[in-house]
Amino acid sequence: MEKYSIIRKELKHELQVNASADDVWEVYSDPDLPRIIVQLLPGVFEKIDVVVGDGGIGTVLHLTYPPGSVPLSYLEKFVTIDDQRRLKEVKQIDGGYLDMGCLFYMDSFQIFERGCDKCVIVSKTEYIVPSQEIASRVEPYISIDSLAGMATAISNYIYNRVLKVLKHKLEVQAPAKDVWEVYSSPELPTLIVKLLPTVFEKIEIVKGNGGVGTVLHLTYPPGSIPLTYKEKFVTIDNRRRLKEVKQIEGGYLDMGCTFYMDSFLIKERSSKSCVIVSKTEYEVPSVLAFLGRGDPEEFDEEKELMAWSFPDGYKLVQERMVNVLLTNGKARLSHLTQIVLEEENDEIEVITTNQRHSIGAKRKLVKYPLTKNSVNSLAASDLVSKKSLDHGDGNNAVVMIDDEELEGKEEEKIALVSLHYRLIRSCYLFTFTRQMK
Repeated sequence: MEKYSIIRKELKHELQVNASADDVWEVYSDPDLPRIIVQLLPGVFEKIDVVVGDGGIGTVLHLTYPPGSVPLSYLEKFVTIDDQRRLKEVKQIDGGYLDMGCLFYMDSFQIFERGCDKCVIVSKTEYIVPSQEIASRVEPYISIDSLAGMATAISNYIYNRVLKVLKHKLEVQAPAKDVWEVYSSPELPTLIVKLLPTVFEKIEIVKGNGGVGTVLHLTYPPGSIPLTYKEKFVTIDNRRRLKEVKQIEGGYLDMGCTFYMDSFLIKERSSKSCVIVSKTEYEVPSVLAFLGRGDPEEFDEEKELMAWSFPDGYKLVQERMVNVLLTNGKARLSHLTQIVLEEENDEIEVITTNQRHSIGAKRKLVKYPLTKNSVNSLAASDLVSKKSLDHGDGNNAVVMIDDEELEGKEEEKIALVSLHYRLIRSCYLFTFTRQMK
């Protein structure tokens, strides 16, 4: 009889990646991977909910697939996250293939180094069934394709992302231990609201007691961009006097950043002085990916940039597209000119109320319309006034300001181009600036 003739099955996929093993493992081991994967593979997953845990060993996820999928949903648990071997193992614990007759089902991912900037992602599915009959029943539904697609999506994500760092140093005439006592205090959220009443509307503790793992919900005054988000204390190191706070929901993540973290490091200068090093690190997909040109299999960055005769265009967008949003809390834009993007004879024209600048380009850029929500978002912010927004037909908008308000100004005249586009599954509003001569 074969009723209890245990059958073990294994499916395997390997993908060579032109990135370091550490960079690839960083993504696979990231506690935020469930959210990233839903964004990278919107057609594969309906949603992924964290049931238990914080992304480490023991974390339980509830995965739901689009209607009609087999299986439709299941629970899985992270049973191995081995940084030394770069190995992650995820085991189904309820529903899914277990309900279809499998006695055991596990996916694993291991990253093998193949040189300085090359590695191999080995994705594997292992399952056990009690009989050939059950094996024949489940085999049509079990495939390595989803793990292969995940490996490809993650490799593309690594190729296309752009990491930025903003840093500020402030020397303080106070002992490092005294300054760190404030930064590490569980009472800091309450203190910050009192110290900066015009910056924060409120800061609420969602979870925790001010230590590692604490989650805060920050709300800014009406018109702020972003208006609200949640952040988590991921590091509070008393020895190094280091605190790291990572955004986990809303805020710049909803604007397209794939990663955003603030950190504060207190460096001792003398027994009576120290330096506060504040740093913001954020990550966005590269602009070439936004323009539909981010396929790493076909994209040669050096050749592509040489062929794309948009003077300083790549540098302009990559270096400054997000900076307006990320720095507006420190220095609000106050000078806007009317902007229109036109495509004519392979030229992109930026038209202001008193200037015309033609920028030749061998490849036309797509004109991205502003949606009603984007128009309303701009109108709600203090970047522009409602009267300076022409809502048009509800799908396009022009931002403008009178020439007189620009006269006599020594600062740069800033041209603001708002690109509203659909990337992955969500709409993001980005801006980039160009210095107008």
